[in-house]
Amino acid sequence: MGLIEERVVDLRSATRPWHEALEGPEVPEPHSSLASDDVACPPLPCSRIAWHSLLGAVAAFDRVLDALESPDADGATVLGDLRTALVHASHAVVVLALPRRERTDFAMRIAWSALDGAPDDPGVAALVAFPIPLAAREISRLLAARSFKASPRWTDRASVRVAGDHVAARVPDRALFEDVVRFVWAADSGAGILRDDLVTSAESVRVVVDRAVTLWRTRRLAPPQAAAPATTDETPFGTPTLLAAGS
Repeated sequence: MGLIEERVVDLRSATRPWHEALEGPEVPEPHSSLASDDVACPPLPCSRIAWHSLLGAVAAFDRVLDALESPDADGATVLGDLRTALVHASHAVVVLALPRRERTDFAMRIAWSALDGAPDDPGVAALVAFPIPLAAREISRLLAARSFKASPRWTDRASVRVAGDHVAARVPDRALFEDVVRFVWAADSGAGILRDDLVTSAESVRVVVDRAVTLWRTRRLAPPQAAAPATTDETPFGTPTLLAAGS
């Protein structure tokens, strides 16, 4: 097995926790920080955006690895799937990673942009419990109530930029990561791209997907319950009754 093949095997191994996470519940636990975020945008909650973004990212990355396992991988196809994985993972990072006000604002803008002008899209319609025009109008109203005055339109490029900045601060070689993200985003064809370059690109995109999955697994969980105060043989102040009596 050559070095490139070993790197592809390592990438495949790294995806196993992703699939385990996607086998779990697709809704946050009550009292989790993600459940709290969902209250901000009932028509299309943050957790639903994150979950479906993760599904899209992992599926696209799986296709990348399937292609890279062949020495004759088509560069254009691999790049297209890498871009899809990057965009979907970036959406998830944006709604999971940032300070609460920012991430809920961004989530509402992602939701509005997905719904506005897509009344006949069955995939989008499956995400919301209301007719799409009503959901889009309600999200617009919620943004206005937050004194949000800019255009609510959100783009894939915006998600890649915001998530890229977040992830770049956590990688050992920031310059390489940023170069790869720009390359994956901007490349319009895979002509002449070496398989080694495709694997290097996949390694950087993997970091974004991995960050998204990690955030999902932690933010959907409720915080540990504080230990309940004992109610037997103790005073209201927590001192054992026998010790209190002898004092």
